[in-house]
Amino acid sequence: MESKPQHVTAELPPGELDPIFRNGSVTVVGIVLGFSLNFVNSWANNPVPWHSAHLLAFVPLMIGTGLQVKALAGFLSTSSLKISHYNHNKHYFMAGLLSVAGGILIAMMLDLVGVGEVFMQK
Repeated sequence: MESKPQHVTAELPPGELDPIFRNGSVTVVGIVLGFSLNFVNSWANNPVPWHSAHLLAFVPLMIGTGLQVKALAGFLSTSSLKISHYNHNKHYFMAGLLSVAGGILIAMMLDLVGVGEVFMQK
């Protein structure tokens, strides 16, 4: 007589995710959000004075971090076990990730062209 392994769960209702799969997503979003917040913190504590040009990087960084927080909150909700809710949160996370990446790229470009130094010389 064959028995099922104990780690196999019962059949899931149609349109729902296995909670274990969702838990991995929560972990990934939490880690990426931590990196995003760490970059924002490091960039904000940079000794170079801020100027209006830095808003070009600041805005996408803040929007992206906010979207990642919204995605994490959504993934922590039990409703994210429904595939439609999961996909909705996934889109928030990806938009936040791309926005933060864009903000980091802009911040690097501003540093590369020496925006802070140009304003300091005036």
